[in-house]
Amino acid sequence: GSTYGDCAISVFGLIVFQFGFYLASNTRNNIPWNMVIVGLFFQQVIALFILKSDAGFKIFRWIATLAQDFLGEAAPAAQFFFDANTIAKHWFFINTLSAIIFFVAFVQM
Repeated sequence: GSTYGDCAISVFGLIVFQFGFYLASNTRNNIPWNMVIVGLFFQQVIALFILKSDAGFKIFRWIATLAQDFLGEAAPAAQFFFDANTIAKHWFFINTLSAIIFFVAFVQM
C-alpha cells in the first residue's frame, strides 16, 4: 500500500546512510563497492520475496514462531540465574541470555 513517494524516501535513506558510512570511513579507498552493491541488491530481493509472496511470508512467519518458542523456553533458565523482579521486567538481554544458556545446556546433553 505504499506510494512511489514512500519508496523514493526509502531509497534516499539508503543513499544517505551509505554516504554517511563513506564519510565516516578512515580508509575510503578500501571500500569494496561491488560487495556493497550486491549486498544491497540481495537485501531488496529478500525483502520483496517476504513482502510480495505468500510463500516468503509463511516461511519467515514460521521462523519467527520458532524464535518466539525458543525465547519462551528460556524462562526456566532465567529463574535459575536471576531473581523474580529481574525476570518480570522482561529485559531483552536477560531473556536472550537465558535462551542462549538454555540452548547451550540442551546441546551439551
